[in-house]
Amino acid sequence: TLAFDQIEEIVIRDKETYPLAVRAHYDPNVDEGKDDNDIEYYLVRPSSSEERIWNPGGIQINAVGIYTLIARIPGDENHKTLEVSQKFTVKETLSDKLIFKNGKNRMSENYEKDKYIDPINRENVKGTVLYEEISNADGAISIENSTKLRVKGTGTAVLKVKVKDGATFKGTETQLTIAISKGEQEDFAFDLKDFEALGVIEKEGQKFFQYKVNYGKENPSAVGNLGKHSFPLRTKGQKTNTSFQVVAGTEIAELQGKGILEFKNRKRGTVVVAATAENNATYKEKTIYAEINVVYPDYSDYLHIQEEANVKGWNNKNVRITAQNNGSKYAVSYSDSWEHGDWEPEINLREDSESPEGKIVYIKTKEGIGLGLKEGKVLGKYKIDTTEPELSSISYTKDKESRLKSLGGYGFYRDTLEVELKAKDKTSKVDTFRYRYLHQDSDGIIRTGSWLKVSDGDENFSRPDENTAIAKIKIDPQFRGKIEYYAVDNADNNKLGTHTLINDEFLVVDSKKPEARLQFTDSYKRVGDHFYFQNQGILSLGVEEKNFFPEDQDFSLKVYSRRNGEDKESSYRVQGNREALTLKKNSTFISDGRESLLEDNSTSFVQIMPNGEQNDLTMNFTKEGHYRLSFDYKDPSGNALEWKNTLGLEKNGELAITVDHTDPKIFFDPPSESGQVRYFAKDVKLKANVLEENFNPAATDLSYVFTPDRVEGRIAVASSSSLSSETGERRIRPNNISWKKEKASDSTLNKAELSLSEDGKYVVNLHTTDFSGRTASASNILVVDKTPPKIRLTLSNDGLANEKYFREVRKGQIEIEDAHLDFSSLQVDFSVKDKAGNPVSTARNYAAYLKNPESWTREGNKYTCLVEFTEDGIYHLGLKVKDLAGNENAPIEVGETKAAFDFVVDRKAPTGALKIGDWDRSKDGTLWTKLLDRISFGRFSNKKQVIRLQAEDNLSGVGLVEVLRTREKMNLADLQASASFKNVTSEVKDGYWSKEISPNETFITYVHLKDMAGNQYYLSSDGVILDQQNPEIHITLPKEEEKNGLYKKDVGVGISVTEPSPGNSYAGLKDVTYTVYRDGIETQAGSLYHFSKEEPQLNDLKKSYDDAHALTILAKDNNSNDVLLKIKAVDNAGNQTVKEEHLSIDITKPRVTLSFDNNRVENEFYFKENRTALITVEERNFSQDSFKILITDPA
Repeated sequence: TLAFDQIEEIVIRDKETYPLAVRAHYDPNVDEGKDDNDIEYYLVRPSSSEERIWNPGGIQINAVGIYTLIARIPGDENHKTLEVSQKFTVKETLSDKLIFKNGKNRMSENYEKDKYIDPINRENVKGTVLYEEISNADGAISIENSTKLRVKGTGTAVLKVKVKDGATFKGTETQLTIAISKGEQEDFAFDLKDFEALGVIEKEGQKFFQYKVNYGKENPSAVGNLGKHSFPLRTKGQKTNTSFQVVAGTEIAELQGKGILEFKNRKRGTVVVAATAENNATYKEKTIYAEINVVYPDYSDYLHIQEEANVKGWNNKNVRITAQNNGSKYAVSYSDSWEHGDWEPEINLREDSESPEGKIVYIKTKEGIGLGLKEGKVLGKYKIDTTEPELSSISYTKDKESRLKSLGGYGFYRDTLEVELKAKDKTSKVDTFRYRYLHQDSDGIIRTGSWLKVSDGDENFSRPDENTAIAKIKIDPQFRGKIEYYAVDNADNNKLGTHTLINDEFLVVDSKKPEARLQFTDSYKRVGDHFYFQNQGILSLGVEEKNFFPEDQDFSLKVYSRRNGEDKESSYRVQGNREALTLKKNSTFISDGRESLLEDNSTSFVQIMPNGEQNDLTMNFTKEGHYRLSFDYKDPSGNALEWKNTLGLEKNGELAITVDHTDPKIFFDPPSESGQVRYFAKDVKLKANVLEENFNPAATDLSYVFTPDRVEGRIAVASSSSLSSETGERRIRPNNISWKKEKASDSTLNKAELSLSEDGKYVVNLHTTDFSGRTASASNILVVDKTPPKIRLTLSNDGLANEKYFREVRKGQIEIEDAHLDFSSLQVDFSVKDKAGNPVSTARNYAAYLKNPESWTREGNKYTCLVEFTEDGIYHLGLKVKDLAGNENAPIEVGETKAAFDFVVDRKAPTGALKIGDWDRSKDGTLWTKLLDRISFGRFSNKKQVIRLQAEDNLSGVGLVEVLRTREKMNLADLQASASFKNVTSEVKDGYWSKEISPNETFITYVHLKDMAGNQYYLSSDGVILDQQNPEIHITLPKEEEKNGLYKKDVGVGISVTEPSPGNSYAGLKDVTYTVYRDGIETQAGSLYHFSKEEPQLNDLKKSYDDAHALTILAKDNNSNDVLLKIKAVDNAGNQTVKEEHLSIDITKPRVTLSFDNNRVENEFYFKENRTALITVEERNFSQDSFKILITDPA
């Protein structure tokens, strides 16, 4: 054996190291070869791992806690390792040096009311510390709950300090003396919230709290004797009563009442206030000081001098001096006295006000009275003039000789006019005249010119007297309008021209000759002196004349017209005014009775559009035909017309115009439809047609751009000689095109043909220009596409069963490939239904999803959409799509995909329910709808029973039903491996299967269900025993005790009951009872066996009962020849057997009576006559054979 010497508890003091010596001893078996020298020592210190100890006689212990010492003899090839361990605790105890924070048993503290003090060095002392009062006469210390010390006064207290034992601590006791001195009022400070705190400084060992206050600051809480400029002096942190004294600055502020500092009017500077907290029994006296500096606040940002002095120093408005800040307005004054100052909301300086030059402005707020100007600044001088100059009527010279006309408020002049403007101003004097021209164009619209000015010092500025000023201006020719003017004085009154003066009459000065230009606004072809227009001819006749009056007799504009192929003309003259011009016919109708080209255009043919000096007459030649034009004009002033551009009119006296109104008409066969691309699923013969009388084949270009289709797997059709076999876009300009002409109504039809057969896009372009220069262009975009779209459907086949049933989510993609896919033609026949044919509401609507272009990704001609069918349901998917040429897709390619279009996703197992007879659940209420975890054999019947199975699958349907009846309990793995199941699928009708089971059989019913998708499910019933065999009873009576069929004492009965077990199936005995009847009256009854287990197992069932001493028939209760014993045996299935046994018990002795008919005795027993003896026997079981008479002769 291996054992340690016992280690006692170790106590270390003041963190010193404790040397521990320890030994273990080993008592070996004989010849083992091991002794104490083979022992290895290990130590596990607190919160540490195992360490080897080489010297067990000098282990250094220097920390408290629980240690484990281990002695170990290592094993070898013949011995196992032997180990023993011992735990021991190390505690510590401390001296005053380590117990108290200061290392001493005396301490002192300044008084601080109710302050907790803790003298203990908690880093060293881990245990509970208790205090007990030894002496505390001054009541300086109070002890709370024996664990806390609180300061209650000054004085000295002596306490007992007891450190209690702890888990790692050895308790000790000591004393502590605590001296409490008067406290310092360290937190004593000024708290003047009404003033701005600047900080704290020290002077000669005293604290000075520095503050700043605005001169004139008002106390918002002033009521009663507390004046507006008085403030309470407040301190904080004092422990005793406080008093105040003004020690400096009494001329600035003085004390009013207790602790009220009142500032004096018009006094600024520094006030020094002393506050003293008094000495008392617990606190020392302390004095502090507050330096309060009374200063003007700088309100220069508040001051607003609202003046608008111009550069000349003049104000044309009163000068207002106000004070405001952040929406608040303050009073202002030239004095800083809050008692006598003339404080007003504003200082208003008018023209007649006294000058404020050299004065200071003060601003008063509730926060103080301060300088409105920066320190050292004063107000200056203000010049004010608020009166506008007085204007006089405009005057100008009128040269009667140069004046041609005066009509309707207009005066017409040729020469320059001189205009005189006049104004008066008494205060600041007139400085400037401003004037402008109100120009009127020929439409009567006034255009206001820019302001011009004449200023003092200009050549045309003069002063006829001190207060009056005159400006003279000249109006040069080509002027039409009025003059507006105003005057501005040196104070800028009326600077914006608020008040002006305008002359009454429009002045017209005109010396310029009108200029005329002819130009066409439409493009044309010029052939000689004829101008040919393609659509309509718009001729612009521009007359540059400010005073243009077409109603003058000197205005002459004539137009002649004739139809194509005709010789006779009709003539019109243009007449009207600047508002409107019309045509007046001055020739007869054309002789053939047809109307002139201009007959319906008398009011719209010519339009006049005045624009300043430019007057544009626009003539619209809209009908196809030929025209001539002549024009002559002189303006009202007599200036003759000067031509700048005549287009040959000046040379020829007229202008010839031809309008070719008919464009060449281009159309294709097959035709284009509003520029839309047309698609053809076959070769195309494209016919190009141009309807144009003046068709020019040399100026006609017919070509096309061909882009071949690129579709994977497509083999390009061989190109014609005119097509390149290269891929990509190609421009084709056939050089063998021939145009054929056919006469049409009033024109000619020109034809050419192109053959287009290769799949791809054709952009056919036709451009033609007729001889008149009219052009026409047309394009026909068509696509030859003879290849139908391809649809590829790829879906996963995971979990496939029975061709179209899947027990896994189906994932995949749909790919459509076509160069000209008509995505809008995509037809999706998609549905997800449940077994009843109702839509599955939670399934994704792939019909809408697939028809949404955003669901597809396109790469070239391929369109791909990912699909995922996750919900259980009966799926149908059909797709149809066409390309823009009408080709419907080829049969959908599905590759390895099974059941691509109609399939069932069913991930839920089928369900079932078993019922056997009236039983459908276990004793604990668990329905027979699953594989039971625990099976019992508590179901018994002596009749046929029907097993009924309801099997259903809410989607794919039950595809396999297998049933297994066995008396063996089987788990899921057993069932999955079993080959004993019987397939009854064909017997299932409408989800139900049944089978009648006849006794005698013991079984558990297991069902295996598999739906069409391969989902499997197992369920079971409890064990059922069908038993129709009655128990067999055997009664054994003691025959050796019977005599003549009678028993004369208690009868012991042996009972044997057996359950027949055909096929080893039996329900087991439930009850064996007996009843004894005497003469039909029950005398005895009882139970010999009873089975009551609710959920038995097969081995719990009792097959037989056998007891040789089952019961005793009591003779005393059954003394009768009519004793009946009934034995009743009932099994758990309700089968029962009753067996009777009759017996007789006679415990009554026979009674015999002897009598004679001659009783005349002569002598004792002698009779002289015959005697007849009568023997009477009372016995219910009398037997003559058992009755004997014995007569003997006494002699």
